[in-house]
Amino acid sequence: MSELNQPHQEDPKEPSILEYLTMLLDDWRIVLAFVAAALLLTAGYLLTAVPRYQASGIIQLSNSESATDNTLLRMVNATQPSQVETELAILRSNRVINEAIQKLTLNLVEGVPNVTFDFDVSLRGRTPLSPQLTALRRSISGLTVADHVDEPIGARLSTTGDNSLVVQLGPDQPITVRPGTSFNHRGISFDLSPQGASIDKPLEIQFLPSDLVATHTLDKLMITRVGRGLKGTNLARVSFEHVDRTITRDFVNAVMNSYMAFSLEWRTLRADRTAGFIEKQLATLKNNLSVSEGALQQFVEQEGAVLLPEQGKELIRIGAELEIEQRKTEIQERLLSMVGTTLRQAKLKGEPSALTGDFLFDDPLLGQSIGALNELQMKRESLRTDITENHPSLLRLNEEISAVEEKIHQLVIGSRKRIAKRRQAFSKSMTDVQSKLKTFPDKERQLVALRRTLEVTQELYQFLMTKLEESRIIKASTTTDKRIIDLATTPFSRSKPRWLTVVVTAGFLGLLLGILGVFARRAIDPRVRDEEEANALTRLPMYGAIPDLRALRIGPNDAPFLDSVWEQPKGPAAEAFRTIRTNVEFSQAEEQRIQIIQITSSEAGEGKSTILANLGVALVNAGHKVLIVDLDLRRPSQHRLFGMPRVPGVSECLIGRTESPVKTIEKYQLDLATAGSEPPESQRLLASKRLGVLIEQWRNSYDYVLLDTPPLLVADSLVISRLSDMMLFVVRLRKSRRTNLKLAQNMHQKMSLAKGQVLNSVAAHRRGGYYHYYNGSYYGSSPKKSKREQ
Repeated sequence: MSELNQPHQEDPKEPSILEYLTMLLDDWRIVLAFVAAALLLTAGYLLTAVPRYQASGIIQLSNSESATDNTLLRMVNATQPSQVETELAILRSNRVINEAIQKLTLNLVEGVPNVTFDFDVSLRGRTPLSPQLTALRRSISGLTVADHVDEPIGARLSTTGDNSLVVQLGPDQPITVRPGTSFNHRGISFDLSPQGASIDKPLEIQFLPSDLVATHTLDKLMITRVGRGLKGTNLARVSFEHVDRTITRDFVNAVMNSYMAFSLEWRTLRADRTAGFIEKQLATLKNNLSVSEGALQQFVEQEGAVLLPEQGKELIRIGAELEIEQRKTEIQERLLSMVGTTLRQAKLKGEPSALTGDFLFDDPLLGQSIGALNELQMKRESLRTDITENHPSLLRLNEEISAVEEKIHQLVIGSRKRIAKRRQAFSKSMTDVQSKLKTFPDKERQLVALRRTLEVTQELYQFLMTKLEESRIIKASTTTDKRIIDLATTPFSRSKPRWLTVVVTAGFLGLLLGILGVFARRAIDPRVRDEEEANALTRLPMYGAIPDLRALRIGPNDAPFLDSVWEQPKGPAAEAFRTIRTNVEFSQAEEQRIQIIQITSSEAGEGKSTILANLGVALVNAGHKVLIVDLDLRRPSQHRLFGMPRVPGVSECLIGRTESPVKTIEKYQLDLATAGSEPPESQRLLASKRLGVLIEQWRNSYDYVLLDTPPLLVADSLVISRLSDMMLFVVRLRKSRRTNLKLAQNMHQKMSLAKGQVLNSVAAHRRGGYYHYYNGSYYGSSPKKSKREQ
């Protein structure tokens, strides 16, 4: 037979996106089930999850350029760090966090479940914390857990009639804490307020180590810079998340206030030390002033009034000024000596130097350098609580501190040289004054010396008193360029779980799992699902596709079966069988006429007998003389489809009990040879010469002889194939198994007869290929309606 007369067979190819979509449409119930399950689980989660709330505040960090980003660092070739990033690190430091934790007594906790069946908590925002814990936290202050405590300590708390607090730590004996007293046991200490505590019932709680609380807290604390890149600002947003809305608000504000206090503490430390240095100098001067006044008074009483010439008075003034300046340089020398000593000692001990007295220096760059060093050391001490000594940030900061310390050392040396030169000049001038005083009488010269000493001491005392007042003013007015812009307020909208986000995510995951489920089902399902898969497995030309007759309400419940198909001549079922008939007719070739057509399948139950019977009716309707022969001697079906007796049939004819098994079906104008009784060995009977003689007789008497044979994997079908001109192989979608189709393909590819494929039970809603013929709309007809629908 010419290949031009065969229906076109496409090579197997990768499924297209449309085919994948069609696959999902076929199994839409699976996808819908996964989506529905995901949404139901999500609804249960949202109704029972303990919500979390988030409060935020905004704080302004350094507003002006600090010493760490001015020209000083460029002078010492130090890398300029990000000032705001450094301040953010300080804001996240354990010291700042622990102070906020201590202020809110967050070391005292109770177990909070992630799931609740109290809708006031999950839907209305009520705190899941017990009222007893909230009241207890308000009654306790200064709660600290010692560093040696490295794990939570369970406790049972209760109150007495006088509001005393009874604390039992684990198996220890209970300890009663009276109102206004303190508790200190096993590394836990706190103060109980004078009003005491009031708990309705015993409370099981835990005392947590500060490091553990800080670690858990940092997971929920977010500190970010407002703005990024070129638009970055010196503002930071502090956000915290917690199940209690009040704690969320209070903790954010406590963190910002703790940071402000920490920054201010370091700035006032220098003013404190400056005042201390000056007070020591004043104590010495005050004693010297008393001695000078006493000496002058004693001289006047002993010698009486001594008149000084105008030249003596002028020498007193000049000498006093010189000595005052000289004494000031001595104070600065002592201060410079203290700076050098403090730097060396601090470096050896690895401690901050906290230098002071920068406003006493004549060199403004030295004072600026000391301020820069103090600020860098402040940041280092803050970062040390959170990172190791080998951390890159701390190593970089240490390099900058060393560079500034070296610069201070050089500036101190330079200042000492300048002071030494000034002191030499003062000494020379004082020598001149002393030489002039030698010309005065002894009493006058002694009076000049006493009065000059008194004036110098009074002037220095007044100078240091002024500096002391300045240092006190600086301390009292010490402020920071940091300020809180927005305090955190009580949040009312939950931050987690976000209902819309959770629902959309759950729906998407359900859809994704549904799609994966469809493909997984296809992967593990041994049955053939669609036309493309059948073509790839059988590699046979397509002769037609039969719609799912049950979906068209055609089947055993609508008897007789053939009437249900052909009473709708333009229906999708009848049109499908006419398509097979047309393809068979067009397969005829001049060199070999096709008359004997064998219809088989890979296994039983694929609908080959039904397709054969309807194909016979379709051929009769086209004017052909047709004989249907049921050669499935073990499981025959044709006698049931046409309502004829099974016996006598082909079996009886082959063993000689009857001359001809052919019966005429008047209703459909075709002949039928039923199978007859089941023989003991059907294969031997079908392999007899008698069957070949019968088929040759039928070939001469009929246009088409349709042979209903067993599945191809049964030996009977192979025997019959030698007598056939064509084999139509039926594949029932969602029924035929891939392994059987592969075995059948290996067998039928060795046959020399013409071959074709017929798909059965094609879903009516599918598009493309043969499917669009069978949705009822192609020919303007629709499937038969049930009586209820009518």
